Amino acid sequence: MLVIFVLWQTTYISWKPVPGNNPEYPLGWWGWFDQGNYLRSAKAILDWNLDPAEYYYPPLYPLIGAAFVPVFPYHPYYFVDLAATLGFFLLFVATTRRAIGFWPAAIIGFAFIAVFNVIRLQWVIPWTTSVSAVLVAAALLLLDRYDRARREGGWGLRTHVLNAYLFGLVCGLQLPLRPGDIVLLAPVALGYGVLVLLDLFSGDPARRRCALWAAVAGVLGLVPGAVIMFGFNLLVFGDLMGGYFALSVSRGFYFGDFFEKLFSLVVASHPIYLERGADWLTELPINALCLGFLPAAALFARPLVFRLAAVAALFQIVLYFSYGDALPTGTFRYNNIHYFKWMLPWIVAFAAYFVVHAIQARGAARLRARVGLAFGVIATLVLFSINVDPVARPPLSVTAGGEGGVELAFSDGPALEYIDFDGTPAGWTDVYFENRATVRVNGGEPLENYGEYRMFPREGKGQGEGIRLLFLRPVEAETVSVDFGVALAREAPVDEASVHPVAVRFVLDWPFSSHWR
Repeated sequence: MLVIFVLWQTTYISWKPVPGNNPEYPLGWWGWFDQGNYLRSAKAILDWNLDPAEYYYPPLYPLIGAAFVPVFPYHPYYFVDLAATLGFFLLFVATTRRAIGFWPAAIIGFAFIAVFNVIRLQWVIPWTTSVSAVLVAAALLLLDRYDRARREGGWGLRTHVLNAYLFGLVCGLQLPLRPGDIVLLAPVALGYGVLVLLDLFSGDPARRRCALWAAVAGVLGLVPGAVIMFGFNLLVFGDLMGGYFALSVSRGFYFGDFFEKLFSLVVASHPIYLERGADWLTELPINALCLGFLPAAALFARPLVFRLAAVAALFQIVLYFSYGDALPTGTFRYNNIHYFKWMLPWIVAFAAYFVVHAIQARGAARLRARVGLAFGVIATLVLFSINVDPVARPPLSVTAGGEGGVELAFSDGPALEYIDFDGTPAGWTDVYFENRATVRVNGGEPLENYGEYRMFPREGKGQGEGIRLLFLRPVEAETVSVDFGVALAREAPVDEASVHPVAVRFVLDWPFSSHWR
């Protein structure tokens, strides 16, 4: 714990984006979009400013910050995030130590909180996910406690009620903190609920009585989070749902594109997104190589908490990887890896579980562990054997439009994944963010940047300089028209030689070949 604190504190006082550490930009991370909105909302709460424009995110994290702004105006989340870091470590070790041993649990927790710089920064930067990770970890520990108590006995009514209330409380508080993370807690909550139902219908009257009051306590535990969320939304927005749900959904969840995202985010980021080294295999190789043990743990791990933690992690990966704005270009460049920080030590713990039990267990438990170990290794090898096979889709015609725009016509064929245009790209932020481009497919309404397409500068890679227009969902296109805005400059109109439409299919190749090409 002391070493974690020292490393965390050293990062806090030395890392330039921390407010006050860089004289040239003293505002630090408060000038960033997310952190700036946290602080803006916290100050609005202190001023009793109920203007909806002041509240971009759900209310709990700004409410926590508002408690510290008067005393620490530039560092209101210092104590909150430090406590979250230390608390998560303790909860993780307490939950996993019985299955993999104290020292493996402590080493894994320590490594994926304090050792690896890219992860340690996510615990230092103010993120809602720091508190959310603690709530997830607490829910898993409370589930494990209840599961073990049912098998071992020894709990009285008061302990049943208190455990269930705390479980409901930590689940409910996710609603005003990170509503989307309710999805990943759903399998954990369902598991707890099934155990309570089994006790309700047991033949033991004392057990039924404990289960009944535990069910009541669990429901009551959900109330504070619901009151904070819906009460705040009614007060500020005038309706229960507020503005955050609509904002999140507006970016789109494209589950049909999940496997492309899995490949690009985990295996190799550069073939489609032109961002070499922005995948998990480069930045988090241990986690990437242990990812195959997630489904293995969901199927073969013996402790219920391990199975449900694996299911929760799989739920989140499917949900978040399918999100329209989840791209390799933001995972490490803009710290979006923070969404997954609660599961990073768990992913390695799953692998450690199968290794430990394959060696130490006996009988059927050893066989199950060895099957899970083999399953995880095979799943990992299959995942990293996937490669991209780009299929050229030459246009039937290329028609130059006004002010440097272009319209492409296509015959029937595979859906378009991206189109490369040769030329001189603007700077990264001008291309990626405010490119002022207009993109239409089949003469329809303009596609939305972030939600339906993205542009990336192509700087001397593959076919030379230019930009890549990537469709977040592959499009069946008869025509594609593009006005480049400020993203691309050309001395001559776009012609057939300077445009390269591509469809993508995935094939099995040698393991890891896609990463190194």
